[in-house]
Amino acid sequence: MTVSAHAAPWPVRAVIVTTFEVGHDTGDAPGEAQFWIERLHLTEKLDFPGGTHPILASPDHRIVLIETGMSLINAGISTMALGLDPRFDLKQAYWLVAGIGGIDPAAGAIGSAVWVQHTINDTAQEIDLREAPKGWAYARYVSDTHGPGTLEGAEHDLGPDGPYPLVFTLNPDLARFAWCHSRDKAVAASDDMKRFGVRYGGAAAQPPSVLLGDSFASDIYWHGAIQTHYAEDWVKLLTHGAGRFMISDMEDSAVAEALWRLNRMGRASFDRLMILRTASNYTVQPPGETAIQSVLAPYPGGGKPAFEAAFRAGNAVLDALLATWPAMPAKDTCR
Repeated sequence: MTVSAHAAPWPVRAVIVTTFEVGHDTGDAPGEAQFWIERLHLTEKLDFPGGTHPILASPDHRIVLIETGMSLINAGISTMALGLDPRFDLKQAYWLVAGIGGIDPAAGAIGSAVWVQHTINDTAQEIDLREAPKGWAYARYVSDTHGPGTLEGAEHDLGPDGPYPLVFTLNPDLARFAWCHSRDKAVAASDDMKRFGVRYGGAAAQPPSVLLGDSFASDIYWHGAIQTHYAEDWVKLLTHGAGRFMISDMEDSAVAEALWRLNRMGRASFDRLMILRTASNYTVQPPGETAIQSVLAPYPGGGKPAFEAAFRAGNAVLDALLATWPAMPAKDTCR
């Protein structure tokens, strides 16, 4: 479907941001978009030259969905392209990133959903660990500092307006509202999910849940105990102890930066951005396996529990928000 640029812009109420689909948009093995398309009846398809896939929309034009393409570069450019598209009025639209990621087993189980409070980018300096000073646990560190674990020397702004945007803090009231209105929407664990979680113990051995936490975005699909240690430290360092790494991804910070700039341009509202990451796998190998054995192994459920969790939690929140659109939810409406 082609929409004339001279027609009145659609007053969109919600944008669903996914990053990939496995095959067809409907009727086969699902990716991040399929459940949304099928269950919300997003039947209108629009050309999207600035993206990687046509835009899907509801017949009443209140909801649109994009598949950005995976990686930071694809996600940021696709989001910016949508935000600048004259066919849409997005000034009061909610933006929901609904994607999968790897969860830290210390935080939760496969199938869990994480409403993101801070998303952290991976811009850094690095030397090969084999050439690093003795005692370094990893060899990535904040630009202009002298090693891991410190911000000393980093005089620049670490936020979205800085030269190396690293820290994006989302609207805390909206993140909590989202958690409150979806905390009872967790998926059930299958037998293979339970068996796999028991190998880790702790939070991974508990049923999937809906959480508040933080995501770490990187173009590198990393895995293993050392890399998870780095992610945990990196998020804690850059949020001055306020954040906790829970889930990995390859897009969140780029979407957040795009929304930040679109907000400055009067095209969208950064305060209406929500990020929901659901756990398809763990970031750490289970006891008795090497990191390479773990990263090459299939995910329990093939990722489907995470796709289901994203729709269950995300759709519950959109329903609550769109019931009072365009008004933002009141603070502390759900405890």
